Amino acid sequence: MIDPSLPITNYKIVSAIRNEIASLLDIDSLQGILASHWKPYLENLHVCMTDATCYESHMRFPTDMKLLWESLEWLYRHICKHCGELGIRRPRNKYKNVAESYLSYCKKRRRKASRTRMLKRRMIGLLEKLLIQMDGIHSEHGTLLRYTQDYRKRLSIIRKVLVQEKELFEGRRNSITRSQG
Repeated sequence: MIDPSLPITNYKIVSAIRNEIASLLDIDSLQGILASHWKPYLENLHVCMTDATCYESHMRFPTDMKLLWESLEWLYRHICKHCGELGIRRPRNKYKNVAESYLSYCKKRRRKASRTRMLKRRMIGLLEKLLIQMDGIHSEHGTLLRYTQDYRKRLSIIRKVLVQEKELFEGRRNSITRSQG
């Protein structure tokens, strides 16, 4: 019995117990025992069947806000990197303000539609500005920078994200579904 005055504070206790039990199991010998027990009941021993149930554990649902944020983050990081490599002054933008707003937005359990719309407007505007700043760096110092195929591909995807998000924001959703279909 657990004393009510001394409750369990480790909320990961179930996982810790499972890990402890799993570390003590000998799966190979268990499989041998199970195979010898079930062998008389099995037909077609030459056939190996497996369960195809699987799922990707690192996949997330790509919401508009996540796509915008990841695009902003990538662009800002590369603008800072390029400016550092070239020894030029970093262009001014509202990235830190939007980053703080996005962080507080993410922490909210219930998000108001008006707040989402306001933040999305700011993110779309900043994404446009960062793309313009990135294009300026490329046009002025493009010969000094090396671009990989992945870099170019990501940049073109970010441009598509901007176009689609602007259309969604302005209520022109049907043009996106027609162009993809």
